Amino acid sequence: MQIDYIKNKYKNEYDIIIPFGRCCHTSMILNDLKLRKCSLPFDWLIDSENELDDIETRCKLTLDYNDFLDSANIQIYRDKSFCDDAHYLCVEQKYKFSLWHDFLKTKSDRENLVLTRFKYKRRFNRLNEILNKANKIAFVHIVNTYDHMDEFNRNVDIEALIGTLNAFAKHFKNVKIDFYLFEHSDVSSKGQIEEKHFQFNSGNIFSLSLTINIL
Repeated sequence: MQIDYIKNKYKNEYDIIIPFGRCCHTSMILNDLKLRKCSLPFDWLIDSENELDDIETRCKLTLDYNDFLDSANIQIYRDKSFCDDAHYLCVEQKYKFSLWHDFLKTKSDRENLVLTRFKYKRRFNRLNEILNKANKIAFVHIVNTYDHMDEFNRNVDIEALIGTLNAFAKHFKNVKIDFYLFEHSDVSSKGQIEEKHFQFNSGNIFSLSLTINIL
């Protein structure tokens, strides 16, 4: 698994490594590598936006999450094609996130919503506390994890991403942020990793093309 590149090269460099999308596989991989220290808001959220819009939404939501999971913005899907044995699918329509692992079939919609809102508020509070206290952190965003998701594997406008991260970092003056943008690539299956390096005001962007296997 080439994603362990970040473990081998950088694990002692950061106070914490934070999963930042695009879906739950980022958290799963970091957890398997023993790099996930605590529960944070974007561990299991899956987006329906393009890559840059998704990253920008996560940044904005980190700064202001008071209306996240407002009852007016919630749609619950009970069809078997959207559910596992234990959960219903919940879609947060304002921010376009899908929650696959939170709404238990054994609880009422109201109870699920109250518990889930409390849980995510606690996780957002924890993330902001980390950002305000840490010296150096890494965000990890995986663009694509499955070959059949190629339609989602869009190129990210690095200049626009730099602008997004500059605006975000202004709110956290004392922390250095490195942003890792991992892109799945079959070309890298022979063990080669293509890395590009960019800078923004408070840190670095590392764009890496590599093979990601999580199955």
